[in-house]
Amino acid sequence: MPTLCKQERLFEKRLLAILFGRGKRFSCNNEEGSLRICYLSVPGTEVWPDKTPESPHISCKILVSAPKSRFRHAVDRNRIKRLLREAYRFHKDSFSDLVPEESVLLLSFQFAGGEVSLPCMSRLVEKAAKTLQNRLGHA
Repeated sequence: MPTLCKQERLFEKRLLAILFGRGKRFSCNNEEGSLRICYLSVPGTEVWPDKTPESPHISCKILVSAPKSRFRHAVDRNRIKRLLREAYRFHKDSFSDLVPEESVLLLSFQFAGGEVSLPCMSRLVEKAAKTLQNRLGHA
């Protein structure tokens, strides 16, 4: 089963500023829930300026969030984030196939509401991957 290591998580303030400053946004909705996605494809040298040739190439870095204003209890937010990460792991290959070899895809998933279950999250992430494929394919 695919994992989600620390190198694949988006947490640096510098990269977050790049993503939310220059990134494009869209939403994936279905009858079960809603997911907001912010994405940006950047050169690998912008993400890792001091990368050595021996280090592994990571094609996607993700950030998962659930707004406190909508989900007041930390237990609910943590469950949502855990399920979103798990759904991303299932569809990780479809996201990594979208970017060229020298680029890194910065992704932000924000759950906006709806049913909180793994099948629902999986369908939302799968729909996001298809939408992102169409958007990056035509860019």
